[in-house]
Amino acid sequence: GISGLDDKMLGIHKGALTMILAPTGLGKTQVFRYLEYQCYKQGKYSLAFCHAEEVELTSLLGLVSYELQTNVIRKDLIEEKNLEKEVKETLKKFGDSERLYQFKIALDADVDDIVEEVRFLATAMGVDFFFIEPIQDFISGDTSTKENKLTDLVNKLKRLAPELNVGILFIAHANEDGEAKYCKSLTQSVAYEIFIDRDLESEDQETRNTTFISVGRKNRTGGGSGPAGGLLFDLDSYTLAPVESANV
Repeated sequence: GISGLDDKMLGIHKGALTMILAPTGLGKTQVFRYLEYQCYKQGKYSLAFCHAEEVELTSLLGLVSYELQTNVIRKDLIEEKNLEKEVKETLKKFGDSERLYQFKIALDADVDDIVEEVRFLATAMGVDFFFIEPIQDFISGDTSTKENKLTDLVNKLKRLAPELNVGILFIAHANEDGEAKYCKSLTQSVAYEIFIDRDLESEDQETRNTTFISVGRKNRTGGGSGPAGGLLFDLDSYTLAPVESANV
């Protein structure tokens, strides 16, 4: 697993495929970014990420916001805070570390192309953890075609993770029934399933900004299932931080 910081990495392991499942609009990308930064900060793991719903610079500036503990997600904020130098230095530090890779997957990519991209980054670049989201966006076609392709992709990634001893995490959109959209069988393929939820209707701002984490029906790595705390989003820093007392 992620030794020493299992609490901050939600117990995510190498050699396993992990799915984060949630409805649209709950801040899944922010949860991924939190995990990416925890992975980077440990100093001994390398990671690769692909956020399909963001421009590439935004994904990087999100990580810079964690490093600087202030929101530098947009150019106007960087200028307003007079942090151009610090942002450039942080981006250079990320690059110099040779532990942080950003990659793209075409939205109509072939399943085997995606698998080979992961294999290449793992074997040639030594990447330990992969963050890919949202998984459904990379597969095109009608509903039945998407289901077949998604099943194929996830089963191949499931076999690849232990073969290369890498942790592969992906985000899946949930449908109204709480199952993975287009492909219920995704749950059968993963070793670890994480649900996130947020009360967007709450009158309390802190509650509205708290993402509740729970371990789902699949947890092959031990530790059981059920509530696993929460992460509070801070708008000023544009970061998430653990809330010890959070319960679903």
